[in-house]
Amino acid sequence: MRAQLLGRVSTSFDTFDVLIITALIWFLGKFIRYVFPALFESLQGTYTVSTTVLGWTFSAFLVAYAVVQFPCGVLSDAFGTVWVISGGVLLASLTAMVLLFEVPFILFVVIMVVLRIGTGVHKTCAVQLLTSVYSSHRGRALGVFDTFGTFGGVIAPVAIVVAASVPGPFPGWRVLLFFTGSLGLLFAFSFIARVPRKLETTTSSVSGDGPTLERNSTSSTTWRSYVRLFDDEKFTIFLTSCVFFSFTYNGIVAFLPLYLIDEAGVSPTSAGILYSVLFVAGLAQSGQGNSVIERGRSQ
Repeated sequence: MRAQLLGRVSTSFDTFDVLIITALIWFLGKFIRYVFPALFESLQGTYTVSTTVLGWTFSAFLVAYAVVQFPCGVLSDAFGTVWVISGGVLLASLTAMVLLFEVPFILFVVIMVVLRIGTGVHKTCAVQLLTSVYSSHRGRALGVFDTFGTFGGVIAPVAIVVAASVPGPFPGWRVLLFFTGSLGLLFAFSFIARVPRKLETTTSSVSGDGPTLERNSTSSTTWRSYVRLFDDEKFTIFLTSCVFFSFTYNGIVAFLPLYLIDEAGVSPTSAGILYSVLFVAGLAQSGQGNSVIERGRSQ
């Protein structure tokens, strides 16, 4: 009985290893994204900076993520998703580990931006990777992937509260980011060890002529073809609306913990828990995305 159970677990992991590792990396990326808003009060005490300065800093953090999306897609087409994702994870992990040590505020801002660039390359490439590997179950794969990311937002504020209560020579949040970076390195090496081999096996079974998923050798896409998309007025309006909504939502959510502490008189612990609850509600998006994709495929 025990042998059968272990065999099933091993078989399941061999089947879903790419999804599990890729989703865990996304979990850490979202975790890092939502750790910083929960840290605003601590950062004000550490660096004696105003809310305005923190706002500009976090804006740079978000802009770094936005700017890197298109280039990482181009690099993925040219060099393959595995190496772009691996490079991003390694960059983000090593950068997060540097934050164990106290640095001047300007250097802290640079580290935040570099960290966000590292995490920013992941989702675009991960979606491309997962839809290739799990082409017959892409809705479920992307649903699981997004669920892992949402849990990163759920856990981040609570993790800050717990870390703050742990005594030691370094502030708890610095130790937490160091541990997150260390975990990221583990996931990166696991990703490099398993995913290229899985891609080769998957592609060979489909085409019989070796790996082709990782590089689009027949692509003749030019910059003009991307710009031409904006000739469609509906597409332009939709995209612009999404961008403005995203910036507005992220701006409000980023300062929610600090607002609850400074204006509503809520304790840091309660603010962290309330901030976490916000993302629990967001878990519904995974099921919705799954349903939409599956309906689209059936039509």
